[in-house]
Amino acid sequence: MVVKTTANDVATEKRTCVVLGGRGFLGRSLVARLLQLGGWIVRVADSSSHSLLTDPSVSDSLLSNALCSGQASFCHVDVRDTSQIIIVTKGADVVFYMEPTDLDIRDFYNCYMIIVQGAKNVINACRECKVRRLVYNSSADIVFDGSRDILDGDLSFICPGKFKDMLIDLKFQAEGLIRLANNIDGLLTCVLRPSNVFGPGDTRFVPLLVNLAKAGLAK
Repeated sequence: MVVKTTANDVATEKRTCVVLGGRGFLGRSLVARLLQLGGWIVRVADSSSHSLLTDPSVSDSLLSNALCSGQASFCHVDVRDTSQIIIVTKGADVVFYMEPTDLDIRDFYNCYMIIVQGAKNVINACRECKVRRLVYNSSADIVFDGSRDILDGDLSFICPGKFKDMLIDLKFQAEGLIRLANNIDGLLTCVLRPSNVFGPGDTRFVPLLVNLAKAGLAK
């Protein structure tokens, strides 16, 4: 028997994605947008033990409804453990990877294991589970140290000789691993380098600007 696929069937077919770090500031916004698009089954993964405590915000309201309807699910995942990543990644089409932003820079070993080893583990899990696409959230600080403007920058742009802190150095290493993994074993990878991210739910950047303005240090 031949089964014909109609345009309506294609339109209603949902793909599955994993958002590692899905309860962070940027992760919440990404999850909300994916749910709004409606074409995704979203697996929210995060390492925080309290990461599924939702609030009345618009993004969390969307997530709460999606959890009830089955459009979303949650899984506690430690990226230092490849087996945990594999569990949440099986059957996914795309993995979005965002690391925690509240790491203690005094603990180099833990930062290395989460950022660099975590990137290795995510790549290996994607290969193991035959994931087609991996999107990694890096940082503009990888290439921008404040000493000069970047105009029409591309991948050939030379990174600074010295990074402003350890976390940026480690993210540079992780980014390199993600980029090197591109187009190997059927996995396509992409690295994003956002600058100052802000918006609904921001508790850092805009409040910082407000405090600087109140102190007369910014206009």
